[in-house]
Amino acid sequence: MLVRQYRKAVELDLLEVPAGGIEPNETPEEAVVRELQEEVGYTAGKVKPLAGFWVSPGWCTEYMYSYLVRN
Repeated sequence: MLVRQYRKAVELDLLEVPAGGIEPNETPEEAVVRELQEEVGYTAGKVKPLAGFWVSPGWCTEYMYSYLVRN
């Protein structure tokens, strides 16, 4: 799933995967279900972990989780 988002830094509409953050005491799997509902109104069914990776370990501690989600 891709969503169109305006990004001021490049002054363009870009296609992106839905994304968001993990709340305190929330698992990554719970976060993906919540964020899909909040961001695009999609109710997730089966959630399967695909991969995890450091986004840019040379200068930040952001870690990205990716999932296959089916209804």
